[in-house]
Amino acid sequence: MRIPSYRTAVAASLVLLASCTSPLRTVIELTQADIQERVARDFPIEEQLLVAALRLEHPQILLDERSDRIGIELTTQVSLGRRAYSGRVGVDGSLRYDPERGEFFLLDPVVRRFDVPDLSPAYAGAVREVAAAALAAILPAIPLYRLDSTPERAAKLFIQSIDVRNGTVRVAMGLL
Repeated sequence: MRIPSYRTAVAASLVLLASCTSPLRTVIELTQADIQERVARDFPIEEQLLVAALRLEHPQILLDERSDRIGIELTTQVSLGRRAYSGRVGVDGSLRYDPERGEFFLLDPVVRRFDVPDLSPAYAGAVREVAAAALAAILPAIPLYRLDSTPERAAKLFIQSIDVRNGTVRVAMGLL
């Protein structure tokens, strides 16, 4: 009696799965708290810019029920020479998934809020532009979430869609 090879077993399993009427699919939902916990590990961040020094800390993840984007609000400190100015900066972007690393990243962040009240209006525009460029370089490199549990790791190559919906990040995984 001949024992089926590994390849034969895998091929037969895939044919069987393809013929099923209900696809093998699961959805995990990532909450604001799930993402917040992961992102907080990478802060504070300090960046020396052309015209100022920028310190980013206390990230707050925002998942708006009316938006398909993910937001991050940060406490910021802008230093110009010997003077430091505190405020808040808010960005949002879409999600990018890296299947090899099993991690989610912010894609194409856009500054939606730059509120540094004591910063002179004469400098605010230039500092905002430089800060926006720095944020566009920094934030996409910070993992927002990593698929860590055993089932998540096993399914990370089978992600079908990622949506920000109803205040959560919904990740649909499956074979079909």
